[in-house]
Amino acid sequence: MFLPSFRDYPLAIPRHLPQSIGDAFEDLFKQQREDFSGMVRFDQFHPIKESIINGDLIALTPEISVRSQIEKGTLVELSPYVMPLIYARFSVVSLKEKSHSKAADGFIKFLVNRAEAVQLQTPDKEEVDQAIPA
Repeated sequence: MFLPSFRDYPLAIPRHLPQSIGDAFEDLFKQQREDFSGMVRFDQFHPIKESIINGDLIALTPEISVRSQIEKGTLVELSPYVMPLIYARFSVVSLKEKSHSKAADGFIKFLVNRAEAVQLQTPDKEEVDQAIPA
């Protein structure tokens, strides 16, 4: 499968997809192209999962948001040739001087533990140097 074959399907992408990532896909996400098949921009991925499961929508989303569906076989991960490498880092942040409730501290610890347990494949240093920053 090649990236241009995605032109035949409606696409779902994050509403606030960084411009650098959109540009890496050339004109795939441009609505003004001749072979445009439709696009959904989403704020949160969960509400559009059913559209993907029951239709022919293709989505660009972090693997962790669909991991359980991939493991169950409900969804499949498409790996086209010449797929742009996307490397993103996320943080948990709060106000510098703010103290947290026990519930908030517990939630932060849960997020950190969950992130450590996820164990995604870490790209090689060379791949990271060539990656598109998110």
